[in-house]
Amino acid sequence: MNKLNEVFTKFMNTILKIVLSIVIIASVCILFVTILDFNIGTIVFTFAIIISLFLGYKIINSNLNNKQKICLLILMSAVIRILWLLNTNNTPISDFKVMYESAKAFTQGDSSSFKGKEYIARFPHLTITVLYMSLIEYLCPQHNLLAMKIINLFLGLLVLVLIYFISYELFNDKRKALLSLLIGSIFPPLVTYTSVFCGENLAMPFYLLSIYLFLKSIKIDKYKYKFLLLGFSSVFLAFGNLFRMVAVVIVIAYILYIAIYFKDKILKKLLNILCIIIPYIMIIVLVSNTLQNMNITENSLWRGSEPKITNVLKGTNINNLGMWNVEDAQTVEEYLSNYDELAAKCKEIIYLRLTTNSPIKLFIFYGVKLSSQWCIGDYAGSLWTQKDIPQSETIFKIGIFGSMPFQLFYIIILILIFLGLKDKKFFKANSKLNLFYLIFCGYIAAYLITENQSRYGYIICWLFIILAVDGVKNINFKLFNNIYRQYD
Repeated sequence: MNKLNEVFTKFMNTILKIVLSIVIIASVCILFVTILDFNIGTIVFTFAIIISLFLGYKIINSNLNNKQKICLLILMSAVIRILWLLNTNNTPISDFKVMYESAKAFTQGDSSSFKGKEYIARFPHLTITVLYMSLIEYLCPQHNLLAMKIINLFLGLLVLVLIYFISYELFNDKRKALLSLLIGSIFPPLVTYTSVFCGENLAMPFYLLSIYLFLKSIKIDKYKYKFLLLGFSSVFLAFGNLFRMVAVVIVIAYILYIAIYFKDKILKKLLNILCIIIPYIMIIVLVSNTLQNMNITENSLWRGSEPKITNVLKGTNINNLGMWNVEDAQTVEEYLSNYDELAAKCKEIIYLRLTTNSPIKLFIFYGVKLSSQWCIGDYAGSLWTQKDIPQSETIFKIGIFGSMPFQLFYIIILILIFLGLKDKKFFKANSKLNLFYLIFCGYIAAYLITENQSRYGYIICWLFIILAVDGVKNINFKLFNNIYRQYD
């Protein structure tokens, strides 16, 4: 590792330690809130997590072969998610309800929601998810919501399989990979979002497959195969981006990783970077142009009738912690008829907020915004599942901030990640892990700029599992030593 790599890695390490310290403190505060909301569901979910961990421990330490262990852990994960789906008979709400209704209208030949100042036209990044919902509506008109939940279930299990393979690629140890599979099987957001009708469930497998292929490309010396893998990695990431358009952060992380950690010469690095950028752009442009030529959409997928800076506007509202608020929503509605005027007005308000408030107030605001973005243990999956649903439709009700066992489990994961960061020797030696730290830093920065919403972190929640597995090596508890071989 040369000097530049080492300095950058240490800087990233320090930033993440500070961020995680803030998030852990905020998460502990939320834990006390969830304790106050103690109910029968708290007891049930606590026992469910304990039993799952016990069974997972027994499976990993059994005499079964590795494939059998994987199958049993996946089966256990499926049972947990099915029980969660049965817990609440939920339907789409809020933005998801608008998307669902737009999908039903499109099935009937009405594409007006994709044009003018309608919701999907304003936020065209939702287009592909709406078209997916429309397809399910067409194929399963009577049971489309059930079909989408079943698809979420199978895609969620696929995500766990990909987490296993990524962990094995990183650590080259099947027991560590099995541990990541066990953690993933009960990781709160990966369970609770199974019942949520969001594009992240569709995007996540593509994101993970892209990262797996990128990791595989690192150890390949033959450049034609390396370029091929990087190209496929970019293509899958582009497909994932169509369902949840925040993949540009991972693209940037890829570019930085190639520039900083690849040992190739400059020309080869540039070619590697082009293998990432070109397919990614081509896929998105091709899909966008196709939809416009078919007269389905009016705008490009990356440019709606509402400028993206409105999201930044909400993200700078100090009085509302950067969340959605009536004040900024009214400003958007007032100027919505004029794209350029709205963009200019947003920039003016943002500038005033950043220059008229004291540095101390801004520092506190962004510290609170950072912690509130990442401190909810299930990333508000329970909220989006149960919000506006009658009590009779839910067996075990969960509070706004989630359930106590969910939050406690999440805090343990955060602590494990922090412990991984403390191992400076391994942090520098295993450069593949630095890709995940880069991705995490990227999303931290992105969500500090944009609107604050716990759900936004769900798209990379799998990253916490992998980083937590790395941190387990620093725990000397006999329980973990039995299932987790020490590093050489």
